[in-house]
Amino acid sequence: MTPSLERFAPPQSGPLELLEHFPAGLCTQEVAALLTGNLVDLDRPGTEDALLALVAEGRARREALGDDAIWRAA
Repeated sequence: MTPSLERFAPPQSGPLELLEHFPAGLCTQEVAALLTGNLVDLDRPGTEDALLALVAEGRARREALGDDAIWRAA
């Protein structure tokens, strides 16, 4: 049997779960990719909106990085 990577479904609760799982932070594109199921187009604008909402609620932090950002749980 050939070893393979274990796949996980995207979190249904949104990006906060990902930020808590990756304390070093994730860029917007990484969050978008992890929230997207297989063979589905990424929704980067929608992901950024969800992340900004978490920042507004005080549940996440945004650190500017070039033309993007690193997002972390607050």
